[in-house]
Parts: sequence; C-alpha cells; structure tokens
Amino acid sequence: MKCLALGRDTLTRILGDQVQVITFRNLQKWAFEKNNLFTKLTKIQIEKIIDAMKITNYKAGDIIYHKGALCNQKVIVVIEGSIKKAKFGNVVARKGEAYGDEYLLEAAKTKT
Repeated sequence: MKCLALGRDTLTRILGDQVQVITFRNLQKWAFEKNNLFTKLTKIQIEKIIDAMKITNYKAGDIIYHKGALCNQKVIVVIEGSIKKAKFGNVVARKGEAYGDEYLLEAAKTKT
C-alpha cells in the first residue's frame, strides 16, 4: 500500500484554526453528493445551502424532532455520530449522511 499522510499539527499550521470548519464543510459536500435528491443541484446551489447551514451540537439522547412534529422543515447533515428513531433505536442517518430530504419531497408533493 502507498498513501500520503499529513499530521493534524501540520495541517493546523497550514490552514490555521479553520481545520475543523473545513473538515465539516467537506463532509457536508460529501453528504450532498451521495444523496439522490441533492445530486440534482448544481455545485453553486450546494455551496449556497452549505453556507446557510449552521453546526449544532447534540448529546446522546437529545431529541431533534418530537413525535408528531413536521419533519419537512429541516435537512440535517450528520457530521459526527448518528440519528436514531427514539422508539426502536433504528439508525436513520450516519456520519456523512443527510436526513430529512425525503420529508422535503413529501411536502413538495402535497403542495402541487
């Protein structure tokens, strides 16, 4: 095997204290690129969406959506950890995946 490696200290020295932000941004792009709905967007559209997103930290067990709440109002990209359904504990999104896009589609269908 051949590989290239760059230590975190070197990367931080080169990019400054923005390493985590750049890493998260690339993870967001990756999530959009592998999502069926978002692959239809242009790179510029994806950049604009990512610019508008904000990072929110949740602890294990925190509730993102309450039962009966409208899920079609938000798309979440998992940067670390996973999203699970509370009742059964099924994982619905893992690191690097978007969640909520299917609900956006459902909302669009009901409007037409």
